[in-house]
Amino acid sequence: MKKLIAAFLALCMMMTACAALATGFQNDWSVLPDDDETGETSVMMDYTATVEQYADALATKADGYMDDEYAATLPDSVRMALDAAEVGFVLKDLDGDGHAELIVMAKDPDNAFLNNMVLTVLTHDGTEGHVVLESAERSRYYYAGDNLFAYEGSNGADDSTVTTYALENGQLTDLHTETPDTAYQSMETESLMPTQE
Repeated sequence: MKKLIAAFLALCMMMTACAALATGFQNDWSVLPDDDETGETSVMMDYTATVEQYADALATKADGYMDDEYAATLPDSVRMALDAAEVGFVLKDLDGDGHAELIVMAKDPDNAFLNNMVLTVLTHDGTEGHVVLESAERSRYYYAGDNLFAYEGSNGADDSTVTTYALENGQLTDLHTETPDTAYQSMETESLMPTQE
């Protein structure tokens, strides 16, 4: 538990320092609620665990230690991140409900499949975090601005779904409309890629 708390505090300090260095970067961990007198929050722990899972997998690949057995233990969204040129995250209250969402996004201008793909979105209700959406191999989300997420899903060549979801009060609502891929947008994110030494 002490190691987890130390890692949590180190990550918070790193995030604060990085946010201060990045022009216009708005990750504000203070928007997350405290649920006890120590300042620990279960929401912070949920968000931090997600960020760490991506960062650890990307570092493992960069170090040359990725093998099929390890990769099989990872969620689809994390496995897809391993092929992106850039993976980053941002804390942003997308739906204006007063609760900051954690958005993890892939960027790769040379790969239309991965470019601007939203890998994971978590939100919280003030006490605990939960997954709003998570991309998978045949179930992909892209940010389309204004709290909208374009969805491309497939259960095979003859069974595809393309729709748009709105994020409202921490939930997705199907708008039953198609968003063209030209409307997919990027967000300014903090990189999760390992640094080259």
